[in-house]
Amino acid sequence: MVRRTLAPVLLGLLLTPTAFAINAPEVDKISEMHLKSNLEFIAHDLLEGRDTPSRGLDIAALFISTQLKIYGVQPGGENGTYLQKMPLESAVLNAENSMLTIDGKSITLGEGFLPTGLTAADVQSTPVFVASGWTNVSKGIDPMKGLPLKGAIVITDNALPEGLTMRDATRDPNWESPAVAAKRHGAVAVITIANNPSTASWKRQLDRMVAGGRYSPKSNNPVAGLPVITVTPEIGESLKTAALNAARAEFASAGPTITLKLDVQRREVITHNVIGIIPGTDPTLSKEYISIGAHYDHVGMSTADGTGDTIFNGADDNGSGTVALLEIARVIATGQRPKRSTLFIWYTGEEKGLWGSQYFCDNPTVDLKQIVFNVNLDMVSMSRPAGDTNPRNEKLAGVNEIHAIGPKLISSQITKTLNEVNNATVKMVLRDDYDRMDDPERIFYRSDHYSFVQKGIPAIFMFCGPHEHYHQRSDEVEVVDFAKLTKSTKLMYGLIYEFASQSNRIVIDGPVKNLFQSGS
Repeated sequence: MVRRTLAPVLLGLLLTPTAFAINAPEVDKISEMHLKSNLEFIAHDLLEGRDTPSRGLDIAALFISTQLKIYGVQPGGENGTYLQKMPLESAVLNAENSMLTIDGKSITLGEGFLPTGLTAADVQSTPVFVASGWTNVSKGIDPMKGLPLKGAIVITDNALPEGLTMRDATRDPNWESPAVAAKRHGAVAVITIANNPSTASWKRQLDRMVAGGRYSPKSNNPVAGLPVITVTPEIGESLKTAALNAARAEFASAGPTITLKLDVQRREVITHNVIGIIPGTDPTLSKEYISIGAHYDHVGMSTADGTGDTIFNGADDNGSGTVALLEIARVIATGQRPKRSTLFIWYTGEEKGLWGSQYFCDNPTVDLKQIVFNVNLDMVSMSRPAGDTNPRNEKLAGVNEIHAIGPKLISSQITKTLNEVNNATVKMVLRDDYDRMDDPERIFYRSDHYSFVQKGIPAIFMFCGPHEHYHQRSDEVEVVDFAKLTKSTKLMYGLIYEFASQSNRIVIDGPVKNLFQSGS
């Protein structure tokens, strides 16, 4: 009787979809309570919005590191720690010793001109006007070619060539900014003509420059741009006209004499990526990694709003991805481990321009060639309720939905595996609004996973979508959909566990496969 009863039951268990649990064995250990508890800390006012760099971000890094140590995750940073140091430079402007004069007439700092980029300057020369200034020699676009720029100050409207976006211009190494191109042509400074400057905005920017609140990644590259300032349209058009008149003169004539002095002092500060590793169980495959990452920074603090709130807590952006990674690390580290090793990375400085992920990919703490796949979690905890008509929530995924960005663009294997994992676990609706070549917002190119794509590593991005709380003080724990966050975390646990258990590497056969042919 017992044998007759157990045999069909065991056979049924082997044939049902739960057999997939072999490759997502402990998905139900993902805990909403853990997610909420960790998010209540990460998005707390005491962390002051986790700006890069800031004391609050350092506290978040310490919290993540401590949790990893408790879970038994191995350090994956530098010198046996969980931290990878990323040096930043803070530029401080000495306003009293900075000046701009045109034919001896002083222009008021913060009203008539504003530094851009805070490169020190002590130059005197005449202007040459260059339309646009953006240069791509490989495409035959070089508006400075043939102009008498050696020793001159370039005046430019900084207009992008038709069809080029600023994001594409700054991501494609073949494009040179006006400052970089001008230096290559021998110029000594660049003056950009503002379109419609805001006096209040200029004042805030100047205050930050004087206080030393502007940071950028420290570069070891000696080839840098030139001193750049922006001037009001009135001043800029006057300089442009004078420069063009001088160039058109029948006999050589000098334009106005411009004197620019920018007293800039620099100091180094450190921010951190946080990195943990869970070794795999297979003697061979454990030498490879499935990487999962999320940025843990946000946008910090600002002036008080009508309620007196000054802090952007970033619960969804990206406290949600931060704690999802922690929870996946906890479940894998304290339970069954897959064949491949799992690499967890919390990126710094995403809000500043993908700083942390780019720095890791340029300075990896593991062999990049051994990273098989990367998953990026950014904003995975918000839902659009039924009947919501707020236009800012138009692309926000519903209660049982999430945007998957990259699977269809990169690989049919990733698409198939993601669908199988989803069907076997949380059964969410996987939206592909942004997973297509004709996406006008080009979301695929705009988050931390793309740093890995640029290195030839297949990487995808999970995202709940833009919403009314994005980069607002209202992005608080209270508006998070924790059921959604739990489902998203379970789905990502299943996905990375499955890829960490497969024997073969991912076949790249999607419409963006050309991006991987030049990866390093």
